[in-house]
Amino acid sequence: MGPKPELESDYVYLDRSGRAWSGQVRDFLEGAFAHLTPDHQKGLAARLRTEGYGSASFELIVHELLRCRRCGISVEPPKQGTTKHPDFLVTSGSLSFYVEAVLATEPKPDEVAAFTRLAALQDVLNTMESREFFVEIAVDAFGPDQPKAKDIRNFLTLKLATLDPDDESIWVDDEGEYTP
Repeated sequence: MGPKPELESDYVYLDRSGRAWSGQVRDFLEGAFAHLTPDHQKGLAARLRTEGYGSASFELIVHELLRCRRCGISVEPPKQGTTKHPDFLVTSGSLSFYVEAVLATEPKPDEVAAFTRLAALQDVLNTMESREFFVEIAVDAFGPDQPKAKDIRNFLTLKLATLDPDDESIWVDDEGEYTP
């Protein structure tokens, strides 16, 4: 029933979550998955667990949408003039067209690495115990390396111990500026 840790994949969280909405999403995805051919199930199952959960689940949702619209769907058909195989060849009446289901918002590998480092930092902050303070971070730039969680925790623990929560000078105003 708890929140999703930042470093936990969406797939793992959705699989373990006991929240009602998670069950509804699981039921929908499992129903849509059941409508795939066994070969498509095998390939998509591996992708759902590992790489870009967003793109793989989007492909599953697009397939289900097309199926519900009673379209004919060929999965990863060969396309004349290229060695690439689009996700679907869709037929509806006399129309036919190819569909490649990709999320345009999928991050690049270097962005994934930076976001992973940020998620690790957020998980460190979320596991810290502080009765007096809530720590929020704002990122100006990403460096190439991940600081050690132990170093971050130790620094923040020491820094927070020196602050008096009743001292109004440590708080910031609505614009993020420190107030005197």
